[in-house]
Amino acid sequence: MDQKQRAQFFWRSHKFIVWGLVPLYAGVYFSLFLALYSLIGAYAVILATGILIVPFIAYELRKIGDPKELG
Repeated sequence: MDQKQRAQFFWRSHKFIVWGLVPLYAGVYFSLFLALYSLIGAYAVILATGILIVPFIAYELRKIGDPKELG
Protein backbone atom coordinates (compact mmCIF):
# COMPACT_ATOMS: atom_id res chain seq x y z
CA MET A 1 0.00 0.00 0.00
CA ASP A 2 1.61 3.26 -1.09
CA GLN A 3 1.22 6.66 0.56
CA LYS A 4 -1.68 7.79 -1.66
CA GLN A 5 -3.68 4.62 -1.01
CA ARG A 6 -3.01 4.87 2.71
CA ALA A 7 -4.19 8.49 2.79
CA GLN A 8 -7.32 7.57 0.85
CA PHE A 9 -8.00 4.68 3.25
CA PHE A 10 -7.59 6.94 6.30
CA TRP A 11 -9.87 9.57 4.76
CA ARG A 12 -12.61 7.05 3.99
CA SER A 13 -12.40 5.39 7.39
CA HIS A 14 -12.48 8.78 9.12
CA LYS A 15 -15.55 9.80 7.14
CA PHE A 16 -17.24 6.48 8.01
CA ILE A 17 -16.57 6.98 11.72
CA VAL A 18 -17.71 10.61 11.75
CA TRP A 19 -20.98 9.79 9.99
CA GLY A 20 -21.49 6.93 12.43
CA LEU A 21 -21.22 9.33 15.35
CA VAL A 22 -24.18 11.41 14.14
CA PRO A 23 -26.85 8.72 14.75
CA LEU A 24 -25.06 7.68 17.95
CA TYR A 25 -25.27 11.20 19.38
CA ALA A 26 -28.87 11.58 18.21
CA GLY A 27 -29.84 8.31 19.88
CA VAL A 28 -28.09 9.17 23.13
CA TYR A 29 -29.62 12.66 23.15
CA PHE A 30 -33.17 11.43 22.64
CA SER A 31 -32.66 8.65 25.19
CA LEU A 32 -31.43 11.16 27.77
CA PHE A 33 -34.25 13.53 26.94
CA LEU A 34 -36.95 10.89 27.29
CA ALA A 35 -35.46 9.53 30.52
CA LEU A 36 -35.18 12.98 32.08
CA TYR A 37 -38.49 14.35 30.77
CA SER A 38 -40.52 12.23 33.17
CA LEU A 39 -38.45 13.58 36.07
CA ILE A 40 -37.93 17.27 35.34
CA GLY A 41 -40.21 18.11 32.42
CA ALA A 42 -39.18 20.81 29.96
CA TYR A 43 -35.79 21.30 31.63
CA ALA A 44 -34.78 17.90 30.21
CA VAL A 45 -33.89 19.58 26.91
CA ILE A 46 -31.37 21.85 28.60
CA LEU A 47 -29.87 19.10 30.75
CA ALA A 48 -29.59 16.57 27.90
CA THR A 49 -27.94 19.20 25.71
CA GLY A 50 -25.54 20.14 28.48
CA ILE A 51 -24.56 16.53 29.06
CA LEU A 52 -23.77 16.01 25.37
CA ILE A 53 -21.82 19.25 25.03
CA VAL A 54 -19.22 18.13 27.60
CA PRO A 55 -17.55 15.51 25.31
CA PHE A 56 -17.55 17.99 22.44
CA ILE A 57 -15.81 20.61 24.59
CA ALA A 58 -13.27 18.02 25.76
CA TYR A 59 -12.61 17.08 22.13
CA GLU A 60 -12.06 20.70 21.16
CA LEU A 61 -9.79 21.36 24.16
CA ARG A 62 -7.43 18.57 23.12
CA LYS A 63 -6.44 20.74 20.13
CA ILE A 64 -4.99 23.39 22.45
CA GLY A 65 -1.83 21.39 22.96
CA ASP A 66 -0.03 18.98 25.13
CA PRO A 67 1.09 20.46 28.48
CA LYS A 68 4.69 19.39 27.76
CA GLU A 69 4.63 21.59 24.64
CA LEU A 70 3.61 24.63 26.70
CA GLY A 71 6.68 24.51 28.97
